[in-house]
Amino acid sequence: MITDEFHLGKIDKEAFGDLGCFVGGYVGAYFTLCNVILLFITFRDYRKAYTKQSFETHFFELLKMHRENVSELQIEVKTEIKVEKGRKVFVLLYREFRFILQAIEDIESSFSNEDKCIIAYCCLYYGTGRNSTRLLKNALSHYDKNEFVNKLLDKIKNYFEQLDPIENEDKKWIKHELFGGHITRLRHLFLHLYETFNYVDTNCTDTNEKEKYFKIIRAQLSLHEQTLLLFHSISHISGKWSKDILLNYNIAQNFPLDFVDSEKVLDIKKLFNLD
Repeated sequence: MITDEFHLGKIDKEAFGDLGCFVGGYVGAYFTLCNVILLFITFRDYRKAYTKQSFETHFFELLKMHRENVSELQIEVKTEIKVEKGRKVFVLLYREFRFILQAIEDIESSFSNEDKCIIAYCCLYYGTGRNSTRLLKNALSHYDKNEFVNKLLDKIKNYFEQLDPIENEDKKWIKHELFGGHITRLRHLFLHLYETFNYVDTNCTDTNEKEKYFKIIRAQLSLHEQTLLLFHSISHISGKWSKDILLNYNIAQNFPLDFVDSEKVLDIKKLFNLD
């Protein structure tokens, strides 16, 4: 018998069995609990990694679509019989914006700089034409004192041809047809850009991670594109791109303030509370 092998004393089989049941039950339950906890942690980490991977896959797909939208932009340069594409289009649009701004100054100088920029951007955005003129007049109805809008439309038709290219620096750079409107170019582009920012803002909860993705998006914007977006946000046609949203997404962060003349055009620093 097994008890005969022990010389220190006789083992109580019943007590020994109870001890075994106790140890096996509690220790076994402990290891089972540990396995459950480890399984939960593994599943949680897997789910977190999968969620981040899914988020980044869609995020970079949205980013790719934005780059494609920009690359598909084009504008005909009639004086050179060619087409400007991609980011160069924003350069031409900003020059046209400055040109319209000068025309507004010549007609009605009593408006504030911010109002002049809003009017100029609306003119740039809608342009003139069968439908565009109606949209533009509706957008500028707030400023239509003394038939200002009609005067502006009449003036800008022949304003460009009357300018002296020596005295007006924009005259030598603007080579595309003016006042045709750019709503088809800008509306879809800015709407998709907003959805990209909003996707990050909605689906990313970590503040540091969110800012990291915001920086990636901002890095895709050229200086002229960023500038037009600033003017878009303060206009009456901003839609989802309100000034508050722009600040929330830090679009104006690190913007070179000297790029826009604070006295003649707009004080970006003051308007967007930049340090």
